[in-house]
Amino acid sequence: MEQSSNSRRWQIATDEKDPFPGVLGEAYTIDPGRKRHGRFEIYDDFDRSLTRKGLALLRERGRFRIAQGADLISNTVEGEVRRSKKPVFWWDFGSGPFRSLLKANLKCRAAVSIASVDLRFEELRIRNKDRKIVARLWREVARLGDDVASASLVLIPLLGYDQEADMIADSIAKSSDFSEEQSTLAARILQAAGKDRPPLSPKSTIMLNPRDTAQQAVAAIAQFMIKVARQNEAGVIEDVDTEFLHDYRVSIRKLRSVLALVKGVFPKEETRRLKAVFGDMARVTNPLRDLDVYLLDENSYRERLPRTLQSGLDRLFADFRKARARELGRVRRHLRSKEYDEEMRSQEAWFAVPELPKGPRADLSVGKLAFEEIHRHYRLVRKLGRRLNGDTSDAEVHKLRIECKKLRYLLELFESLLPSGEIKLIRRRLKGLQDVLGQFNDFVVQQAAMNRYLMEAKNLDKLSAAAVGGLIAMMRQGHREGRASIAHQFDLFNQPEMKKRFKHLFSRKEDEAE
Repeated sequence: MEQSSNSRRWQIATDEKDPFPGVLGEAYTIDPGRKRHGRFEIYDDFDRSLTRKGLALLRERGRFRIAQGADLISNTVEGEVRRSKKPVFWWDFGSGPFRSLLKANLKCRAAVSIASVDLRFEELRIRNKDRKIVARLWREVARLGDDVASASLVLIPLLGYDQEADMIADSIAKSSDFSEEQSTLAARILQAAGKDRPPLSPKSTIMLNPRDTAQQAVAAIAQFMIKVARQNEAGVIEDVDTEFLHDYRVSIRKLRSVLALVKGVFPKEETRRLKAVFGDMARVTNPLRDLDVYLLDENSYRERLPRTLQSGLDRLFADFRKARARELGRVRRHLRSKEYDEEMRSQEAWFAVPELPKGPRADLSVGKLAFEEIHRHYRLVRKLGRRLNGDTSDAEVHKLRIECKKLRYLLELFESLLPSGEIKLIRRRLKGLQDVLGQFNDFVVQQAAMNRYLMEAKNLDKLSAAAVGGLIAMMRQGHREGRASIAHQFDLFNQPEMKKRFKHLFSRKEDEAE
């Protein structure tokens, strides 16, 4: 179906073959024209990254393409033929516009088939009294099996007949059988398939009532994070992509963090119990996540070395893949176990109890308590950051990193209580500092891991040992250079304007919450 920049689209309220008898009056006649039929699958990742951007990844006869979600036709970028229906990543395709567009939107996520669609087009030629074609109507019907997911009418004016097209559009718009499209064709198909609801994310803003007590807010956050964790379990077990495990772990970490950071909402013994339960859950997945990170960065590791040494990393990553397979099996058994399921259900039910055990700060305003903690951790970040110098130990730098993470979690967990415009700069500066602290920590941890690998690997050939040794040297250099980057980013975060912003925002909010 041809497209036009000034085409108009309507949804059809009925699936009758001819929904517009008499709509155009006696001035025009309608003749049938061409017909087209296509059957394809719509792919997207768990977060619906493509659909939310107005795009659609389609697979038809094994060939992938990316089109506009509005009509599944416009601005198509062709991909490659891949017969397999397995999840696909951007790196599964050859270099070019298709791969680049997928990379920009999917990042580390896999796209999977979420709907199989039958799309039929019927052309209707609109003629005036002189029998000249002044516009074309395309009736498009998308079906999921036997059910109609969407029926639309598209008006495409012909050159030189804009006035007639406007009159036809006005007549169609007045009919109760048609309504202006409010969503894309892709979105309507996913809605009909029950796949339109975006999944929960550990980064989602949790809407809190500022009049809630601290305990009510913490319980709501905990319940939300348990839901996020449980939602990601299947993706971890099926090994769709590594982001399922990442989001699972972040949700558990945020749950534990809110218990630790907003102190006194539960009795101490209950807080300790909850932190221990969820801490055990997170620890089970630690080795698998570490291996995921190494394997995701495989190309980066290779590129750090001279070309003559790059093949020496083959053994390292082969060993990592074997270790990952073992760890994945262990995590799968854990998540499928009756004990794990019962524990999760038990904790979810516990947080839903109307009258939970109360700590000394349970009934305080959530706003007052949260803002006090945010301000306190901001001061701790500044205190630790001002101590940085050339002799600061890695352990002290790590303390700063952890404190920054706590501050970020507090800002994210209680974001709904804050005006987004006022914390945008805070979050940007904090992210800049966290990024360099994270890179510095990676160099520390990875050096230790590579040294341990050299010590423990059996029958390591000379080229492999030289390549791993080269990586360790590169990491040591990055470790040394990282201190300067941390100092620079901390100076940006520690500027007087930031201090004023924190004082203004959280002092004022604390007063209002009382």
